[in-house]
Amino acid sequence: MNFVALKMLTGDRAKYLGLIFAVAFSSFLIAHQSSIFAGIMDRTRSQIKDVTDADIWVMDRNTQYFDEVSALTDATLVGAPRKMILGSADALREPDAAIIDEAGYRFFFPNQPLELGRTLEMNDHRVRLVGICDASAPFTTLPVVYTRYSQALGYVGRERNLLSFVLVKPEPNVPIGELAKHITQATGLKAMSGDQFGWATIMYFIRNTGIPINFGITVMIALIVGTVVAGQTFYIFTIENLKQFGALKAIGVTNRRIVGMILLQALVVGSLGYALGMGMAATFFAIFVHQIATRGIILLPQVMIGTAVVVIFIVIVASLMSIRKVLVLEPAVVFRG
Repeated sequence: MNFVALKMLTGDRAKYLGLIFAVAFSSFLIAHQSSIFAGIMDRTRSQIKDVTDADIWVMDRNTQYFDEVSALTDATLVGAPRKMILGSADALREPDAAIIDEAGYRFFFPNQPLELGRTLEMNDHRVRLVGICDASAPFTTLPVVYTRYSQALGYVGRERNLLSFVLVKPEPNVPIGELAKHITQATGLKAMSGDQFGWATIMYFIRNTGIPINFGITVMIALIVGTVVAGQTFYIFTIENLKQFGALKAIGVTNRRIVGMILLQALVVGSLGYALGMGMAATFFAIFVHQIATRGIILLPQVMIGTAVVVIFIVIVASLMSIRKVLVLEPAVVFRG
């Protein structure tokens, strides 16, 4: 019976390919938009992730998200970049020294080779580039520059609040959560782990910007289009094959077996459409993942799993629209007309 079900499915090539394309388009759009959304949200905490020297961020108790990292003290260089392309973080101890991320370097010196010693001017102060780092893609397109705290004061000027964050590294065997609570109780400041602060930043943008709504609308459109088009096409396909299903009933095939045949057809269409959609999404991200503007945005495994669940939902709904018509079908229909 499974062979018969597959022959019925592929008998009308146009409808068969139309079903696959509907599922493929929906799965591609869902995976594409969800991955881009996740990548953009992850960029909001890019500079938090790049700090690997400390586990706890201490900040003003009213801080809701990461806005701008102030430079740190001269002595330790905690928070300096660790993924260096050229130069060393220790060079920050030199006069007028700064490290810039690769995207920022290419912004200031387009089509120029990567080299150290170039100079910039910030608020009438000379900045000498002693290093180029591989920083995570930020939420905005602004260059990321690292320098000593004393240098930063000259570049941006003194403000009422001179330091935004203090980074803390616990002693061995000291729980991060307990230390953060102790810092909060002792100082009245907010202390969070890097992971907590990163997620707090992401949730701030989710709650206070239109980004989730815009991406969510696109995903919902893909879901609706996939369900409606696949469901309608599958329903028409079933109606056109009612005589074949009637003949199967006439020779004694049970309703349960026929339902299994319809579900098999739906799963085959869903599997092929999902595979094609994921292939298109993977190709898209493979092409653009190395571009400066879209670096770090990839097709996430979690998105692939979530899309698979959505595709299963689409094919089940499409099947249900057809199953009822077959279940109430009288076997005598094969002998009419």
